[in-house]
Amino acid sequence: MHEPAGDPSRAAVDALVRAIAERTAARDAAGAARLRLEVAVRLRDAGRWGDAMVSAEQARRDLTRVGLADDAMTARYLLTELYSHVAEHRQEMRDLLDELLSAPSLPPALPSRAALLEKAADINSQERGVAMLLEAADLYREVGDQGAEARVLLGVLSRGLPPRSWPLVSRLDELIEAGLVPENSLPAVQAELCRLEAGSGQPQAALDRAGRYPGDYAALPAGSVGPADAGPPR
Repeated sequence: MHEPAGDPSRAAVDALVRAIAERTAARDAAGAARLRLEVAVRLRDAGRWGDAMVSAEQARRDLTRVGLADDAMTARYLLTELYSHVAEHRQEMRDLLDELLSAPSLPPALPSRAALLEKAADINSQERGVAMLLEAADLYREVGDQGAEARVLLGVLSRGLPPRSWPLVSRLDELIEAGLVPENSLPAVQAELCRLEAGSGQPQAALDRAGRYPGDYAALPAGSVGPADAGPPR
C-alpha cells in the first residue's frame, strides 16, 4: 500500500519499529513484544491489513513466549479482526475465538464474552452458532441488557430453528411485551413463534397466536394451523 510522504501513521510506525529495536538490544523482550502489538494496531488503523497481520502474529507469539497472557489475548482478538478481511483465514479466526472463549477470564480491553460468542456464531455451523447465540443471550440477560438479549434472540430466530425450540417463545414474548422488538419485525417474528409452538406440540397456543397476529403461516407444519385459523378472529 502506497504511503504518502509525511504520512503521520507511517512516521508513528517507523518510530515504534525503532523503539522495538532498542528494546530488543536491551534484552527487554516483554517491552519489545508490547510495542510490536502497538505497531499492529497502528497498521490496522491505517488499513494496512497484510502488514498488520504479520505484526500481530509475531506479537502474539512473542507475548505468549514472555508470559504476558492478557496482551497475548489482545493480539489474538486483533487477529480475528484482521482475518475477517481475508476469506482464507476463516478457520484461523474460528480457532482464535475458541481460544479466547476458553479463557477463564478476558482482559478489560477486550469485548465481553457475550460479544465474542456473537462474533464466533457468525462463522460456525448452524447448530454450534445457535448454541453460542443462546449462551450470549443468557449472559446479556444476567447483566440486565434486554436490548442486546432481544437482538441476539432475534438472530437465533432468523436461523430457522427446528421445532422443540419452544423455550425461546416465552423469552421473546417477554421482550416483545417490553417493546424491545422493532415493530416492523413483529409480523415475521410472530409467524416464526407460531411455527415453533405448532412444531413443539402446542397447537392451541399456535392457533391462539395466529388469531391474535394475522400473517403468513405457510411454513407451519401441515395441519397445525389452517388458512381459516390463521386469519383474524371473527
